[in-house]
Amino acid sequence: PKRDWSSDVCSSDLIFSEDNCSNCRMQISTQEFASEIIAQNGDVFKFDDIGCLENFRKVHREVSIAKIFMKDYETKNWIPFEQTTIVQTSAHTPMASGKVAFANGENAKAFVEKFPVKHESKESCCQ
Repeated sequence: PKRDWSSDVCSSDLIFSEDNCSNCRMQISTQEFASEIIAQNGDVFKFDDIGCLENFRKVHREVSIAKIFMKDYETKNWIPFEQTTIVQTSAHTPMASGKVAFANGENAKAFVEKFPVKHESKESCCQ
């Protein structure tokens, strides 16, 4: 949907279990991992996983971004990208990126301690 973004840019209405990810096209079913890009022209791109947002940005460099929003893992409120702490974890996210956004940096650090990234060796990965 297109909107007039001439005033302050704010997050869109995301309808969980109805909206699809703009990258992988899967249904967005979990709030805590959602994110979105609002383009300068008013287009809204919604994502089920932070990894999908990152992949979309790599492929669609032509999209002129007005604002990016992430859902805070804890409160499930939209927060501007500039105010987030994004951490790489071993948590199970919709598309397995393990990336989680927090409004509170201390809470992000505690979450990483609870779900540390597990590194696989070459041998364990490919045998």
